[in-house]
Amino acid sequence: MMTNRAAAVLVVLAFCAGTARADERSKIEKELLAEVARAKLKPFAKSKLKDFYPRMSMAAGGVEKIVNKVIETNGTSLGFMLTESAQPSGVTGNPYVDVTKGIGKGKQSPESQLARAIMSAKGQPTPGQVLGAALKITGGDYWLATLVCHNLLKEVTYAERSKQQALLGWDPKAPGDARRWILLEPSKLTAKLPNLRPAGDPQASDKMGPWYHMYGLFFVGGMTSGSEAETLAWVENLTRALGLGSSGDAFKEGMNTWAADLSYAMNGLVGKDLRVPTTTEAGALSRAELETKIKQLTAEHRKLQGELVKLSGLVNDPNLGPPAEQRMTAIRREQKTIYDEVMRLKQVLAKKP
Repeated sequence: MMTNRAAAVLVVLAFCAGTARADERSKIEKELLAEVARAKLKPFAKSKLKDFYPRMSMAAGGVEKIVNKVIETNGTSLGFMLTESAQPSGVTGNPYVDVTKGIGKGKQSPESQLARAIMSAKGQPTPGQVLGAALKITGGDYWLATLVCHNLLKEVTYAERSKQQALLGWDPKAPGDARRWILLEPSKLTAKLPNLRPAGDPQASDKMGPWYHMYGLFFVGGMTSGSEAETLAWVENLTRALGLGSSGDAFKEGMNTWAADLSYAMNGLVGKDLRVPTTTEAGALSRAELETKIKQLTAEHRKLQGELVKLSGLVNDPNLGPPAEQRMTAIRREQKTIYDEVMRLKQVLAKKP
């Protein structure tokens, strides 16, 4: 029997092969999916991030950015780190930063190893090649690899903008100990990467923004079921449109939406999605496996309900109401699908001896 991952590879690659896009994203998409498909991946249970569960803090961080509220003020949430417009190295004490900057064996951090791989590559590495290098460095840990890509590229982006050194590694027990810092002149890395923007883009000077946004959305999607990636893209794009954050950037906003959507396909390849087995497949599962799948789906339904409650507070806002209602409609559809799937699996379970 074909495994879920193998089936996902065939479906995704067949879709990509038959879909022609007029922009460069089509090529990037195919290569990213191919890199993940051929990598020898760890299961999530063996990921360094297996005990990190960012879902609610991610959703809260995003929604709080819209309404200009801060509930988690200690800077340790994923939402805080992703939406902070600064070098990740400035967010000390955040576990999502420590895990990529912490110096380990060989006095290197995951970020410093990836930086070395990028700078030593022949030519200009593509997004797929950067992710492939991160997967090798992390031993096939997809979730850590996408976070390393995001943190490294965001670090060098903001360091270059502020004319500072990029801080790629530290002693996680004493991040303020400059004797153990791994520093890099950011332009040495950014110069190696191509500009993903089309010729004539009015924001062409922001070469690195689309790079780190892309991997950040893959990471969020990988740590969840993908709906948070869509929420984060929506939040980011909306705050730009309303002037609540950075200025408008049509290309970056399009990349946000594209990367969030692609995170579902990436999840299918790494085996972290909530795809419900067909009737035939479900019949082959044991009682324990069926019960586990039902629990996963039920938990997903509850988390979506939590997001729905948060968004319901925005419906009467003249600016935020329409997009909030649009997102709520999508959530309700997803909840209905999950409910129907749980009921079907329960019927299969009831027939098990």
